[in-house]
Amino acid sequence: MLPNRTVLVLEDEPLLAMAIEDVVRELGLTPRIVARLEEGLELARLADLGAAVVDIRLHGEATEELVRILRARGIPFAVSTCSNQPRLPEAFSDAPVLRKPYPDGELRDVLTGFFNRSSSSATGRRARETDSGSNAELEFG
Repeated sequence: MLPNRTVLVLEDEPLLAMAIEDVVRELGLTPRIVARLEEGLELARLADLGAAVVDIRLHGEATEELVRILRARGIPFAVSTCSNQPRLPEAFSDAPVLRKPYPDGELRDVLTGFFNRSSSSATGRRARETDSGSNAELEFG
């Protein structure tokens, strides 16, 4: 069984959300862009997700509850923040942190790591990252 290839992207900055969407698609994954916490909470509870990129604050609202749901469901996530604080809230403590503005390559590395780890543990199938120029795609075989 292949891991789910849908990535929940919780981001309230439209330009950044579009940039994340582009990177997710370049990797051959399916982005699910959400700008409202209420919708994100529903998807975190019910949707079949492979990973998530979560803005630490969405329109001023903290996203810790959503992160707790993802963690309870075993869905890997990265935290996106413009904060320069060295310590993040406890709910985000062990997640990869993407500090805005972050380069596309940093996001690619995080997502590739999530899906490679997920694939190698799913029924013995291993994920390989192939990179042909600027278009990286995850292959499962």
